This record gives sequence, C-alpha cells and structure tokens, in this order.
Amino acid sequence: MKRRLLARLRPTRFERKILVALAVVALGSMAGALLLVGSAVREAYRTGVSASFAEELASGAEAHRENLLLLRALTRLRADRVGEDDALEDALAQGDLETARARLHELGEDDPRLEKVAIDDRVLVTFERERDEGEYREVIERREVGEAEVALHFAVPESIFEDYQRAGETAELYARLLDRQDFVSDTYVAAYSAAVILIAFLAGYAGVFLSRRVTDRVRALVHATRRVGAGDLTVRVPVQSDDEVAELSQSFNDMVRDIADSRARVEYLQRIGGWQEFARRLAHEIKNPLTPIQLAAQEMRDSYDGEDERYRARLEDATAIIQEEVATLRRLVSEFTDFSRLPKVQGEPADLRDFLLEIARSVPPLLVDLGAKDAVHVDVAIPESSIPVEIDSMMLKRAIDNLVRNAVQAVLGSERGTGHVWVTATHDEESVTIEVRDDGPGLSPDELERVFDPYFTKKREGTGLGLPIVKKIVFEHDGSVHAEPSPEGGARFVLRLPVSRARLA
Repeated sequence: MKRRLLARLRPTRFERKILVALAVVALGSMAGALLLVGSAVREAYRTGVSASFAEELASGAEAHRENLLLLRALTRLRADRVGEDDALEDALAQGDLETARARLHELGEDDPRLEKVAIDDRVLVTFERERDEGEYREVIERREVGEAEVALHFAVPESIFEDYQRAGETAELYARLLDRQDFVSDTYVAAYSAAVILIAFLAGYAGVFLSRRVTDRVRALVHATRRVGAGDLTVRVPVQSDDEVAELSQSFNDMVRDIADSRARVEYLQRIGGWQEFARRLAHEIKNPLTPIQLAAQEMRDSYDGEDERYRARLEDATAIIQEEVATLRRLVSEFTDFSRLPKVQGEPADLRDFLLEIARSVPPLLVDLGAKDAVHVDVAIPESSIPVEIDSMMLKRAIDNLVRNAVQAVLGSERGTGHVWVTATHDEESVTIEVRDDGPGLSPDELERVFDPYFTKKREGTGLGLPIVKKIVFEHDGSVHAEPSPEGGARFVLRLPVSRARLA
C-alpha cells in the first residue's frame, strides 16, 4: 500500500518534463522581472522621495512655525499696549469702570482677534466680530495694570495650529522616508519577489495538477490497451471532459466495441459454418437410408397376400406411419441441405423502398400458406422516398420472410389466435433499421438470449434453423440483429444495415 502511494505521488516522465519547462520559464521570467522591478521601484522612489522636495517641505513647516510665532508676538504686543496704557490705569485706579470700558474699546477695536477683556476675572468688554466658519482656539494674555489684572482673550483659528502640525509631521515623515530609501525599496522588491515565488509555486502546482489529469487518463488508456491485448474486449475507458484525450478515449472505446462486434460476428459465422457442415453430413447420413426404408415398408405391405384383415389393417397403418415419418425426415433433410448450402451474400446497390414493396407483395401468399388470411393482419410500412442501401435482395428477402412467417405463426399460436404484425423501416446518415414486431405471446428473457442459436425452437415441427440463417444473412451484410419485447406485448426483431454509398437516381 505504501509503495503504491509513493508510486502515485512520484511524478511521471511527462509530468517531470512539464515541471522542468515551467521551472525554466518561471525562473527566467522571475529573474528578469525582479531586476526590472527592483530598478523601477528604486528609480520611482528616488523620483518621488527627493532631497530637494524634503527641503521644500521643511521650509514650508518652518514658514508655518514663523507665522505662528509672529501671531503670538502680535498678541503679546497688543497685551503689552493695554498693560502700559496710562489712561486705563488711571480709570482702574479710580474705579471708573465705564471709562476703563471705553478705553479698552479704543485699544482693542482694531484687533479682529481680540474677543473679550476681563478685569480680575470679570468680563468687562466683549467684542462682536464676524468670523469665518471653523474652530477657534482661545489664547489668553494677562497683564498687571496698577493693582488690577487684565486678561485679554484672543480667538485664533484652529486651522493655523493644525496646518503647522500637519506641515511638521509631513516634513518629518518625508525626512524619515528619505533616510530609509534603500530599506523601503528593498521591502517592496522583497514583497514582489515573495508574490512572484508564490505565483510560480501555484503555477507549478497547477501544472502538475493539470498534467496529472492528462497522464492519469493516458495511464488508464495504456492499462486498457494492455487488457485488450490480453483478450479482454469488455474494457471501457471513462470519457471525461471534451478535449483531445477525451476524443482519444472515445475512439478507443469505439475501436474496442468494433473489435468485439467483429469478433462476435466472426465467431458466430464460424459457428454457423460448423453447424452447416454438421447439417450437410447429417442430411447425407439421413437421406441415404430413407428410400430403402420407404421401399421396404411398401414391399411388406404389398407382399402380404393373407386373409387376416386385422393384420392387413395394422400393416397398412404401419406403412402409412413409416411413409409419413419418412416424408418428415425428407423435409428435415431438405432444410438441412438448404442450410448447409446457404449462398454467400452478394451486396448490390438497391432501393429499400422497392425492397419493402416486394415484401408487401409476398405477404398475401404467405398468409394463405399459413392459413392466417383472416386471422392475422400484416402491415408493411412503405417509405415515401428512396432509401439507398447495398443489399443482397434475394437473401435479405429470405430473412425478412422468415421473420414475418415466425411472427404470424406466433400470433396464430396465441390464446386469441388473431393479431397484427408490423414491418417498418427508418434510416439516418449511417444506417437503416428494419423492424418486424407482433402482438403475440412474446419471448421469455431466456428465449431472447437463445433465439438465434442453431436448432433452438419453440415450434413442435421446427428445426431451429430459420433465425440463425437470418442472423448469418444480416452479419454478412455488415449489419446487426437482436430480439427484444415489442411495445404491443409480443416480440420485436431489429435489423440494422449500413447505408449504401451509391446514390440511386
């Protein structure tokens, strides 16, 4: 079991060739791709992450910082101006808040960032400003004016701080990228290499999987061929998919089936040939003593001149029985002789429509001969158009007449004693099919298997040679014949013959 598993896992020669081809293509492509990708990534990185651009980003961040410092300086300058105002200090010293409020309005009216002013944590002045949408950060500058503490509340746009922070982070990130240029490029190349290796591995696996699907089917064909070589014609190869290997498998199956059919045909014809030789010898051995037996019986009857009427009557009866049995034996000898001298089929271009018309014309005399004129109705379906075939009209007519005769006799032998017999023909591009079926008692499964064996018969006076002759005639036409139950309950005999290559006008 272990050896079988190892043999199953071991690649075949065909699979090894595919793997080598895939490896050569994959490794060559991979090496070129890695060189190109590595160069392209480094060049793209150098183009996108350059020192000059890093300097520009740093300059931008510094400009934001200087802008923020300038804003802070202006805010402190405004607070210093308020803290050093003498008029405001005098008003606060005297407790004159109205004067202080008016002075604060004068000092802060021209600064759009100043939002309110509080004296000792008490809001004294509030400025109504029209501001843009967005968030604002409150910046407080405190100054001592006399004994009072003045707090100036400024509203600074939050975007100024965010822009500064963003510019700084971007400049810092870009500087790190610039410092790690080789590392980042190598990382991308390594990731690409891993992806390429994975794809190559998957491609190799897929190649092995697909090739194994092919090699398994080829191996099955090889095994089946060996079995056929050993004489087993029952082997068949599964037909999978619709590719060339499937076509080869189907052709192999067709070939084996044709060989089996040809062998069966040859074996049957050889067996029939042996039976023909046996029938010829048997007819010869039986025929020779029949005349002396018949003459001796007649001599015994004619030579008696006694007066015992009872004895004479017995002698007459015995002579009649002997003559009757001799006649039966002569009929058997005649049938054996006909069977042994059955001529070989000589196919000629013909029209199956004309052939069936001839069959239809021979039906009435056959019914009269069998005494079935009023009991059995025989329907021969005539095609509307010509059907070219290559047949021996005389021999094939003998076969069809035999089948029709058997069908009529089967219907007559049924319980009701009446019925129908049908003769039909169909065709396609490759073959024609002739059917003879009846609604009689039919055949058992065992009888269906043996019905074409020589000397097998259900009739009391039959010889069992009719259907073997039919099969021999059909086989010599390169056709086939089989028996099966008919839809009407009787038996159906199906003949298939190749279509003629000659096209009749």
